[in-house]
Amino acid sequence: MRAPSGATRSSIQVATVPVPITDAGSEHTHRRVGGLAAVVVAIVLTLAAAPLSGVGVHGRATAASVPLPPPVGSCVLIADDDTATVVDCVWPHSGEIAMTWRAGVAPVDAGSLGRSPHFSVARSITDANADPICTGWAQRYTGWDRYLARHDADLWLPPQPLTVGRLVRAPVDAALPELAWTGCAALTADPSYVGSIRDAAFTPRPTAGIRPAAVSVCLTATDSGMTFGSCSQPHNAELIGSIALSQQMMFDRSVTVDRTTDQITRGCIDLAAGRLERTDPTFGGTLEVVAESVWQRSLRNPKPTTSAWLIPDCLIRVVGGGTLTGSLVEWGEQPLSLAR
Repeated sequence: MRAPSGATRSSIQVATVPVPITDAGSEHTHRRVGGLAAVVVAIVLTLAAAPLSGVGVHGRATAASVPLPPPVGSCVLIADDDTATVVDCVWPHSGEIAMTWRAGVAPVDAGSLGRSPHFSVARSITDANADPICTGWAQRYTGWDRYLARHDADLWLPPQPLTVGRLVRAPVDAALPELAWTGCAALTADPSYVGSIRDAAFTPRPTAGIRPAAVSVCLTATDSGMTFGSCSQPHNAELIGSIALSQQMMFDRSVTVDRTTDQITRGCIDLAAGRLERTDPTFGGTLEVVAESVWQRSLRNPKPTTSAWLIPDCLIRVVGGGTLTGSLVEWGEQPLSLAR
């Protein structure tokens, strides 16, 4: 209906309520970022707390390190289970690493020496833990094969260093035997010693360090004969060398086929001076150097019909009473100490 003419139109006032304007999408994004940050913080705290609580994180593989074998020449303590722990050679140890193989590689023997001389008397040692695979490696570790190669034509040769080989392995967890390296350790007749037997066949040796007495050959001489014993124990004689027997010598049962007795004796004295690294190997007459058959004076049953009866060995022994302890090899110019 139309308003009457002349009537005044009144305005209607509507109350307004302020409404905040927000970005709904932005607020949703902020909430998602905040939630994600909380999750990340929770994961970091869990990983950091796991080692402290002793609880492992399931589903995460941990790589185990494979121990590398020690270098050849390392001195080791060997446990009853054949595990070897490296120690300094100036401290007592059981043996020395002569050869090693990485984990998963099977040990192999060193093969036979290029030349094995014939001696009238040969000395060896036995060890319940010795392994045939390691015998050749132990011999090569002492330098015996290299010494023979350089002195092939010599009449006198020093005795072969006394050593045997033992198979050893890394001290790893028993549950992970496949990670263990293996090796051959060279042993002496003494269960524990100091120094190194590396290149023990040589004098002077190219390697430094104390030469253990146990690799030498010592004897006790009496009126009735001679007996072998450890150089670490009191004795009055040491085997300095033996004649490398040729086939002709063995056939004729005599070493004087092409040499005089004086030549043989002179060669023995020269060998003793070189092995002792001393100008006067008799120490002013306290000791004597003699070319004499060990077999002939030994307590073993003598066999006069064999070459051993006629072939001399090179000995150095105490004149009169008194005993030595230790080997005279590499003794040098220091004074001699005798126990009376």
